[in-house]
Amino acid sequence: MRYPTRSDKNGVTHVGCKINEPQFYDRPGMMAELAHWPRLRVVVCRRNPLESLRSLMQARQTGEWLKYGSDSAGKPTPLVSPSLNTCEAYFETTAEFHESVRQSFASTNILEPKYERRLREPHLCLELVWEFLGLHVRPVSGRAKRQRQEVLSRREL
Repeated sequence: MRYPTRSDKNGVTHVGCKINEPQFYDRPGMMAELAHWPRLRVVVCRRNPLESLRSLMQARQTGEWLKYGSDSAGKPTPLVSPSLNTCEAYFETTAEFHESVRQSFASTNILEPKYERRLREPHLCLELVWEFLGLHVRPVSGRAKRQRQEVLSRREL
């Protein structure tokens, strides 16, 4: 990833990133480190855990982490069949991760929009997030550069 040089960062007021639960196994003090940032705002985009697991398994199987267009576009999505043990472990880990987020930050610094709402009503969801972050709404250009990075937990290695 490319970052602007230090001299280019004078106007930076907001930075965002996506953090997944496995990253906390590789950096055990990360949550505590983040919790010490008093003005940090946390947006936890919760998703139906079974859908999340299905998507994760399909992405790992295909190597495709972002899907553009409708589900019917392009090649068919492979079927996945998670075992009951896999589901149980994933659900438990997900619940523990979300609870650790809730315990680490003040409730006023956490926003938990539903993933499904983001799909149904993206403009309303974005307005809610922008308001929470104290950002002014700006028109989106429609152009974005996306890059996927996955950190596997020690349990998956």
